[in-house]
Amino acid sequence: MIAVAVLLIPGTRPEAAHAGDGYGAEEIALVKAINVYRQSKGLQPVLLSDEISRACERHSSDMAKYRFVDHFSTGGSDWFGKGASPWDRMAASGYSYDTRMGENVAAGFPDAAGVMTGWKNSPDHDAVMSAPYFTVVGVSRVYAEDSPYGYYWTADFGGFIDPTAHPAGE
Repeated sequence: MIAVAVLLIPGTRPEAAHAGDGYGAEEIALVKAINVYRQSKGLQPVLLSDEISRACERHSSDMAKYRFVDHFSTGGSDWFGKGASPWDRMAASGYSYDTRMGENVAAGFPDAAGVMTGWKNSPDHDAVMSAPYFTVVGVSRVYAEDSPYGYYWTADFGGFIDPTAHPAGE
């Protein structure tokens, strides 16, 4: 199994459009696990953003289809330009606020518990999940049977509570 992450948190202002779709049980479990972890560190929980989740879903789908694990759309994309950054993808999906943003990606973990263990044990992943200025998160898990890792995860974080944000599971 593999997990990949780099702390990406510039203040930026992109552009854009839609709200996310439904969530699977493992995606909800991941948001809840992130919040339990944040609260154990004395931090506020994050809300689940449908706008950001749409960007995550598209990126995870691209990673699975085009067989890459990266923060940038280097392996190809059905929705974003070559080399699109996490903030480019978030903006194109409707989260276009001038705020801090960060991203964790992973591949090969079938469930939220495995992803959390990997991310907590990685200083860069942990720094993103533990950043006190993040107030929302978007998540996705995509499975592609014929891909190298099977499961692909993206969690994008933002510092502005957008109109699509809500508690996980609601």
